[in-house]
Amino acid sequence: MKIIFLTLSLLLLPICSAFPITLDDAIKTAVENSESGKIVKLSEESKKAEAAQTASSVKPQINAKTYYYHLYGNSSSSGGGSSSSSYGGGSDGYSYSYSTTDTNTSSSSSSPDRYISLELTASQLLFKGKKIWHTLDLEKTINHYAELTGKTGVRDIKKEVKNAFDKFFFQNATLDILTDRVKQRSEELEDAKLLKEVGMVTGLDVRQANLNLNSALIEKNDGEATLRNALIEFNRVIGEDMKGELLVPEGHLDRAANLMDTLEVLRKAHDKDTLIDIQVAKTSMEVNKLKHKLAKDDYYPEITFSARGRTSAEDFKNLDEDSYNIGIMMNWDILSGGSIKANKTKALADLSLSQEELNKLRKQLSSTIETLFTDAKSYRERIKLQEETVELARKNYEDAREHYRAGTIMITDLGGYNLSYAEARFKLIQFFYLERALLIATQSLLE
Repeated sequence: MKIIFLTLSLLLLPICSAFPITLDDAIKTAVENSESGKIVKLSEESKKAEAAQTASSVKPQINAKTYYYHLYGNSSSSGGGSSSSSYGGGSDGYSYSYSTTDTNTSSSSSSPDRYISLELTASQLLFKGKKIWHTLDLEKTINHYAELTGKTGVRDIKKEVKNAFDKFFFQNATLDILTDRVKQRSEELEDAKLLKEVGMVTGLDVRQANLNLNSALIEKNDGEATLRNALIEFNRVIGEDMKGELLVPEGHLDRAANLMDTLEVLRKAHDKDTLIDIQVAKTSMEVNKLKHKLAKDDYYPEITFSARGRTSAEDFKNLDEDSYNIGIMMNWDILSGGSIKANKTKALADLSLSQEELNKLRKQLSSTIETLFTDAKSYRERIKLQEETVELARKNYEDAREHYRAGTIMITDLGGYNLSYAEARFKLIQFFYLERALLIATQSLLE
């Protein structure tokens, strides 16, 4: 039975890659290559494009059109072709369009006539309340909002990588304990065999020691599989495709360094309203504030500068300037069926909503920070006590081994001390892992 479980252990043992990776390199890889990193970048680009689109209506508009026709005067039907091109948002504030038409008569008794037309138009919004300034401010604010949300996206990726890093370390530390238990159980089995040979115990102790060893081997195999899964998850987080050798986090599970100091920095940053989550919420509120101002601008008439030039002829060489117009146009929605008022009401509601969300976020962050402080202090005390517990459990187990060899306790008693020692170590590394999770959460809020 022992040989079977040892063979199974070797078969299930995960073959870790020989390619270690540091935390900084893992974060860089995740940000640059993972799907999450690409989503963050594309989302930021999309928001910035939305900002440019929002501001396009108050920037110069340019249009150009061309028409080219063949006219058949002696035919009952006519045909032709036309083409047009347009350009909006030019830097000179004009909108141009030009058109060309060419017509030819294709009857047997006459040649076709051609008609060509070119048209150029330009326009620029001059006045609609303060819409121009409000819209340009909105473009800048949305761009700033896009950059902030991009930073929070990268921040979240970093947090995920750090958690995956520590999870691997935690599972690796767990496997170290399970491996040590296999060694202990193997030594206990050898002790039982020696004691049986001298008549101090019966075969019952040997069988029980063998059962204990088999259980330790099963737990070790389970730990190996769990470690392998943690490694796979880590590689998924950083964007690896799993087709090649898996990258292995470099380092080991340890105490969270300077946790209380970092929490103090976090508390001060929250008091000063400088946390990035607060900045995102404030910028979102500023966007809604500008949208509300734009909704009020809709009550004003719209005054637009407009210029138009058109020329036409039978061929390109004889194009003459037929007409040229320049002037100002006013458009005023005096009655809009209530749509302007509704837009203003909606904008005001969105602004109030963003203010309440900001207030809620401030309270949530304050609560989170105080919870982090409470948990950090608790883990500091628990770790101190658990380290003492581990040392006491270790000494108890070593003494129990000596008592068993002396024949003063039973194999089941020894098993109990072995289990207590293992559980004490499991709990200690769990406290380390949870304390580090607090540090990661704190650092993430400070990004």
